[in-house]
Amino acid sequence: MFTSATDFSQQSQAEQLLKRGVYLAQKGDHHQAAIAHHQSLALYENLGNSAAIAQVYLELGRAYSKQCRYDLALHCLTLALDRFDSLGDALGRANSLMVCGSMALKLSKCELAITHYEAAQQLYQRWANLSGLANALNHLGRVHRCLDKPEQALDYLCQALEQYRSLGHYPQAASAMLGIANVYLSLGKAPEAIAQGEQALAIYRSLGDHRAEAQSLFNLGLAHQRADHPSQARRLLGESLALAEQIGARAMAAKARQGLSWVTAA
Repeated sequence: MFTSATDFSQQSQAEQLLKRGVYLAQKGDHHQAAIAHHQSLALYENLGNSAAIAQVYLELGRAYSKQCRYDLALHCLTLALDRFDSLGDALGRANSLMVCGSMALKLSKCELAITHYEAAQQLYQRWANLSGLANALNHLGRVHRCLDKPEQALDYLCQALEQYRSLGHYPQAASAMLGIANVYLSLGKAPEAIAQGEQALAIYRSLGDHRAEAQSLFNLGLAHQRADHPSQARRLLGESLALAEQIGARAMAAKARQGLSWVTAA
């Protein structure tokens, strides 16, 4: 309950600033996102809204991690975890652990990342949060792939894919398929990699996600190169390059050109 019109006004302003911070983060402007979150934090602290304060610290942890300001990110995430624990908010804790895991992975602390992701997975599973569970499984799969443990990676990624499909989360399902394709490729199973890549490509095309489509075309091109299908590889890499140039994805275009040079040189 608000004790005054001023409290109601501050609450509304804080909510708008928090939403703005999340929106800016989604757009990739993590510096401005952090500014908006700090502004909302000051208002929530004045109001004594502990649940909102915990959420803002989590968002600040995300924003600082994206800016590679890891000391600040860890500080904010620790505060978020403490708040969520005091509130008995298990899902808030799980969400914070996921960010901690991603930050550990950026710092090449793979075992620490696994510890965080596994703790989050257990919480999501206990509270039947299937979306969070799928994300935790997906991240665990990718970490195990980085550790050159393809069998474990494949197990986690296939579990994540099953969850994403059951939830109807098609972009995430396509991302898991690309991860599975990469694992198959590392195991020398090009046909299986191609099958997964083609499914992911179809989803991205249906969603109109051109950046992901270009990446899928690139991955498929490399898979066909591994399968000794040079003409298909050139075609797919050429399509990836053309699409990347069309949408102004310079880094993707550079990768596609490099891929084409590999096929040509082979």
